[in-house]
Amino acid sequence: MWRSMTGWGKGLAENEGQTITVEVRSVNHRHFEISVKTARSLGSVEPLIRESVRNRFERGKFDVYIAVFGDALDSREIRLDRAAAKQYLEGLNSLKRELNLPGEVTLETLAGMREIFFVEDNGGGPEIASTFVETALDEALGNLEDMRRKEGQALGQDIANRVETVSVLLDRLRETVPATVAQYRERLRTRIADLLNADIQPDSGRLEQEIILLTQRSDTSEEITRLESHIGQFRDQFDKGSPAGRKLDFLLQEMHREVNTVGSKSLDTDVSALVIELKGELEKIREQVQNLE
Repeated sequence: MWRSMTGWGKGLAENEGQTITVEVRSVNHRHFEISVKTARSLGSVEPLIRESVRNRFERGKFDVYIAVFGDALDSREIRLDRAAAKQYLEGLNSLKRELNLPGEVTLETLAGMREIFFVEDNGGGPEIASTFVETALDEALGNLEDMRRKEGQALGQDIANRVETVSVLLDRLRETVPATVAQYRERLRTRIADLLNADIQPDSGRLEQEIILLTQRSDTSEEITRLESHIGQFRDQFDKGSPAGRKLDFLLQEMHREVNTVGSKSLDTDVSALVIELKGELEKIREQVQNLE
């Protein structure tokens, strides 16, 4: 079952006036990356969050947002370090006198000094918070999984349809190339005959060798065979449905390379038109594959 890397999920946990909400957003990423944004009081649960997300997903960039409403779980109290406040006050007044500075050291001045305040935890908060965060997180990740799975199914169907289109275009290309090579050989003969002076008879064996060499350089049968092989490998890997977005992306790069070679070798307008269609479909498939886990 394919899953998209894009999704969103939300979870909620409530108890005695306390509400914790967890939102998880995920987007495309070559590897696994997670960012957690929450209040300092819940910093102890961040390892749990990271482990839970990693256990469920293989790839993607995840942003986890945790919000706390109410105070039932908040056992913290803000304390004032009175001794430090007095030392700051004495030090500032001393500096004022020493440098003969204007103004007064006020309560507002001291309030701006964060060092004189500290948070004291009276116990019980982190353990209780961890339980509720885990409940909300589990719900959020479940909703995220559902969304990624649904979008992945839609992406998978679109990719399968486009791969079938590529296969049809490749069949047309294989049918077109032999006739194109034969026409190219005949055009070469005609052009050479027109350029030669009627009184000069070239070495027919050497001339034939040159024509064969030129037509071989324009032959794309090997590239088409490799393209068919890549499509077969792509289908096999895709049908497994396991996380393999990077491997599919690699196969698409190889297909792009072969199609570009076919385009550079061919001078035929029909082949060039098929090459343009193939490149367009492959690019669309690659865009979709890059969003698969």
